[in-house]
Amino acid sequence: MPDNVTRLLETSRYDASGRLLERRQYADDGSAKRIDVSSYDADGRLISQTAYGIPMGGVYQPVDEDGNPLPMPDDGLEGLQLLSVVNYQDGTPATGYDAAGRLRGYRYSLVRNEQGSGMTTPEGYTHTYRYTYQGAETYLTQQVIGTSTHKDFKTSNSTSAYDAWGKLLSVRENTPGGKVYDRRPVRGWMCWTPRQLPTRSIRSRRLMPGKHVG
Repeated sequence: MPDNVTRLLETSRYDASGRLLERRQYADDGSAKRIDVSSYDADGRLISQTAYGIPMGGVYQPVDEDGNPLPMPDDGLEGLQLLSVVNYQDGTPATGYDAAGRLRGYRYSLVRNEQGSGMTTPEGYTHTYRYTYQGAETYLTQQVIGTSTHKDFKTSNSTSAYDAWGKLLSVRENTPGGKVYDRRPVRGWMCWTPRQLPTRSIRSRRLMPGKHVG
């Protein structure tokens, strides 16, 4: 691209309540190369987050732990193909919200690897994360258990401890048959809420909440 030439890189669209509906990333020619779409229920809670883009490799049909096909969004959008979907409400007991509005669990399905992502996973998978809380009237997460349909990802859990004022003291990450990791809060400690869960980060093949590994 010539010097001193500006181009559109990304746009975001929000609803009247300030919730993110769509984020687009653009190629040099101005066409959309990735579109992320979020949907919400009548109470403003996330239903799903769907990513469309330019894929590489094959395609995976998401299934649950018993091999049953999971509901899928449209397979294409404006010439792009479905890459991944995070379902917070898919009609199964593993996902959705309880009567207090707390997230019971969610599923992340990798359908296709994105072109240029550097991901090497030869096939797709579905990670399922289930939440428990400190008590019936608290929003403090007690434990998150992660399972996967992919044989290379081990079932793992993280358990959080708090002080009397609800301040996070530690998070213990455990993979049965593997190591136990104790993580103490440090300056800048980040606590992910359901709406902030990142869709991907690179880590070892242990299933920890919000960290979807390729």
